[in-house]
Amino acid sequence: MMMDMVSAYALRDDDSQLAFAIKNGAKDAGYYQQMLADVGIERSIASQTASEMTQATNDGLGDEMVPKMIDHFLKAQK
Repeated sequence: MMMDMVSAYALRDDDSQLAFAIKNGAKDAGYYQQMLADVGIERSIASQTASEMTQATNDGLGDEMVPKMIDHFLKAQK
């Protein structure tokens, strides 16, 4: 179900299936990363997710929906 919501943008240019702003995702990923750190756990997926979403926000994509993270990754590859 979650992958259907995220992939809708990549496959059908439909970002409405997961209406959650990248800046909010960055904030929540940061909270999750901090919770893990508070109990002595470090997971690269948590830190990388927070980092990429924060970078996308800093690059001006913060108000876009999470599925548009694909644009951030495509831009980074160029």
